[in-house]
Amino acid sequence: MTLVIDIGNTSAKYALYRGERLAHFERITGSWATTLSHIVANFGTPERVLISNVAGPQPELEAVLDSLRMEAQWLTWQTPEAQRFFNGIPEGLGADRLAADVAARVMAPDSDVLVVDAGTCLTFDLIRADGQYLGGSISPGAWLRLKAMHDHTAALPLITPQGDAPVIGTDIFTAMRGGCVNGMRWEIEGYVRHLLQNGYPHLRVFYTGGDDLQLAADVDACVIRNPYLIFLGLLAIYD
Repeated sequence: MTLVIDIGNTSAKYALYRGERLAHFERITGSWATTLSHIVANFGTPERVLISNVAGPQPELEAVLDSLRMEAQWLTWQTPEAQRFFNGIPEGLGADRLAADVAARVMAPDSDVLVVDAGTCLTFDLIRADGQYLGGSISPGAWLRLKAMHDHTAALPLITPQGDAPVIGTDIFTAMRGGCVNGMRWEIEGYVRHLLQNGYPHLRVFYTGGDDLQLAADVDACVIRNPYLIFLGLLAIYD
């Protein structure tokens, strides 16, 4: 059994795999000691632990893993096993983006791929069919957009992305949420359409992350949605 951990800036998740089969998935709400003790008690001791972390040092997790004699592999942009999937990995590429990019390459090895991760930040990574990493972009995710409006104004409230998000808001809440959520949706659609019309007509788009937005039909037709893309990438890298 393999324990795969994804530590993001907003939340952390883990999944347990038996071979390639997903056996369990859960968001982490308690301490690392509680979480790992729960895993061992209910599923047994994992044979290996694979980690993607973009949230800074994790001394508590490292201490708990050490106490349980679990040796972990922490993915970084320098991890040798990741180099075989594509060329041109930029210095400092986040482990989450790297893992998702690898999963996309494995699932569509002969296609140009765009990986969209709608998490704390909205990120895009473009990889050519020949395996060349071309680059991408980073912009604020839904929560960051709403929080920025609250933090940098005197009157706008702090709200969540969940709820009504009409194109035409009828109050301050729907105006903020609509501007945020629809702005992200149109950003994704615009990015994909631009690539489809400018050199990548057969582009495959892989979509992951916590903000699963509905996209226009022409864009959605080339989208593969997979909330476990980072986990699958970690498994592919170390297999």
